[in-house]
Amino acid sequence: MPPSSIHHRQRPWAPGITLLVVLGGACSEGSPGDTTRLNPAELLQPEPETEPTGLRPAAPALRFEGIDLPGVNAATDFAFLPTSDGLGGLHELLVLSLTGQVHHVLIGHDQALGLGTTTLPVYLDEGCGLHSIALDPHFAQTGQLYLTRCVDALTSRLTRHTYDVDAVLAPGEADVLTVSTPTAPLEDWHRFGSFGFEPDGETLWVLLGDHFFRNSAQDTRTPFGSLLRIVLQPPGAAAAYVSAPGNEVDTPPIYARGLRSPWRGTRDSRGRFFVGDVGEYGREEVNLITHAGQNFGWPAYEGPCTRACSFDDPLTDYGRTLQDRYVLEDPDPPSGTGRAVWVGQAYEAPSRDRYSGLFDGKVVFGDFYTGWVRLLAVDAEGRLTEDVLVGHLPRVTSWHTGPDGYMYAMTLSGTLYRAKQIAGE
Repeated sequence: MPPSSIHHRQRPWAPGITLLVVLGGACSEGSPGDTTRLNPAELLQPEPETEPTGLRPAAPALRFEGIDLPGVNAATDFAFLPTSDGLGGLHELLVLSLTGQVHHVLIGHDQALGLGTTTLPVYLDEGCGLHSIALDPHFAQTGQLYLTRCVDALTSRLTRHTYDVDAVLAPGEADVLTVSTPTAPLEDWHRFGSFGFEPDGETLWVLLGDHFFRNSAQDTRTPFGSLLRIVLQPPGAAAAYVSAPGNEVDTPPIYARGLRSPWRGTRDSRGRFFVGDVGEYGREEVNLITHAGQNFGWPAYEGPCTRACSFDDPLTDYGRTLQDRYVLEDPDPPSGTGRAVWVGQAYEAPSRDRYSGLFDGKVVFGDFYTGWVRLLAVDAEGRLTEDVLVGHLPRVTSWHTGPDGYMYAMTLSGTLYRAKQIAGE
């Protein structure tokens, strides 16, 4: 399908058309869903608008409303599709499964419709599969999107695809960035993490783990354990990308390094990167990257540097004991010691602020295993000014702001949660 036609064809779920769809409901964890013939426009109800009370809540606090996504499990990431034809409060998403599926989903207030699924070939293991998605900034015109996945035990790849309203993805793909280790790593974790576009619409920032070659995070001859920045080149160019201006190293295009498993992160409007780096057995880190050449110390250190050294300390960090302050502050504390930090999309310039300004310009982060969700803020100099508990939601794999101004969290089971502000006293 030519990209220019993506918004000129009738969508398969347009009002008045009856489909064979899979229906998902609200918060029925693990339910398989029902296959039903129905009119989607009559089934799905948009999120109801609520009148503002005029009262500002005393503190940021979230509750979570779940929507089971039909046919989705092992969910790793998602992206809201921009639409120009108006959906009446409904929203389209592309959702990734670790097992290689790209699902096209329509959500309303508390239900979802599966509109189609396609499957990409992936190398599948516990830490390998289909990982992350980013839409081209001009998606409405180009239909292009980018995906990261493992293609074999040694190799991970970032590729460009074209959206298709019928098949989800059009045939074919273009290789943008391929990384490979010389021998098979001990484990298959620490691959590509979050990635996204900078405001120029051409520069792509990419988080890349150490691929279980720990010393590579200090070796600028390899891209592993780093934040990379690349400028995409037009199709047909001699290379898919060039190194972005301002990197510490151009080949490979390293901006910052010393990371182990930077699974989830975000870039704010000031050009600062907040990166959740999953630790080995010691500390989980949220790192703030403000300039090229920063080095966060892996594998020499997890957490803050404890003796004279030249590494950058994390913005905040935490351990794995049940006496850690983040655990003690959570009213629903964990019983185990598994930890995996994640960082959500910075909440900035939403279409409508749903949180009374309490989250504006700030970053939500949490832990996959413990389930606590926290809010942090930094000042213009990068100093931590806020770090507070705002909710509890385990097994989060990605966190993004929706077109309606709400924040949404995906969990591994395939449930999408809408984050709502809890009204204060």
